[in-house]
Amino acid sequence: MIELQKNRNTYIDTLKGSLIILVVFGHFLELFLSIPIIYALYSWIYIFHMPLFIFCSGYLERGDFKRTLKQLVPMYVVFNVLYILVAYVFLRQEVDLFFIQPYWIMWYLLSLLGWNLISHIIPNVNGVIILVAFFVGLFVGFLSIDYAFSFSRTFVFFPFYLMGRWMKENKINITYFTRYKLLGLLISLGVILFLFYNPVLMPQWLYGSFNYEDGGGNILIRFVCYILSVIISISFLSLVPRKPVSFLTKIGRNTLSVYLLHGFIVLLFDEFIVSNSYNMSTIQALTEICIVTIGTIFLCQRKIIQKLFQKLFPK
Repeated sequence: MIELQKNRNTYIDTLKGSLIILVVFGHFLELFLSIPIIYALYSWIYIFHMPLFIFCSGYLERGDFKRTLKQLVPMYVVFNVLYILVAYVFLRQEVDLFFIQPYWIMWYLLSLLGWNLISHIIPNVNGVIILVAFFVGLFVGFLSIDYAFSFSRTFVFFPFYLMGRWMKENKINITYFTRYKLLGLLISLGVILFLFYNPVLMPQWLYGSFNYEDGGGNILIRFVCYILSVIISISFLSLVPRKPVSFLTKIGRNTLSVYLLHGFIVLLFDEFIVSNSYNMSTIQALTEICIVTIGTIFLCQRKIIQKLFQKLFPK
């Protein structure tokens, strides 16, 4: 979710804009997983949305680790404290002020630091390095590491970061897949329908934060999830318009702030709205999710919020 400052790639901005909407939408969907169609949509989104976002982060890597460190460390400290305070004051959660343990969505910042650091050590990315990263992601599931420093997610998702960097370094046309829109649409619809009628996919298999012993599946399941992530990511790439789409492209320029801010709304919505709702129909739930997703994106994109965010955390 790190943005380019010059010579922006509008396709990447449109892609990121689409993905951040799915991130917000997915977090609201998570509150209603007992509804079959919502479970199917949620599972489809989680198969690819973070892998593809991380791919974009690798594609847009600035190659300046010190600058990235200077931006992300204060951001992580501030927002981790804010999330812990919200959890303690409004949600009545007993949460320790423990910075090695990221609160919920804050894992991304720690992992992003890790990906930048490891990538900084690798001068050139090639197919062998990416393959090794996939093997590491598979075997890290045997280790007893989980949320601390976001180690597990860092290694599980690192191959996608490297793939983004590899495509950028080799100047591979990322819009290539847009010529196969119909095929991409059929693949995505097919996966959603399959998951609707066969809810066999456990969400925790896709989070990258669980080892195999604690609910992360097993090495075969993770291997299959990797394959699905690549296939569905490609199918989604095919659906992203080549030409800029005003609202999506604009959102895509400020994804990091939207990512960090939307979580507060999700937590409060869950505590004060969802927990007091009973017997909600599928249509009611989806309508409510769509409305609150649009409202959240609208609020997080306000100019005053963006200016404040950029002033506090300059790029």
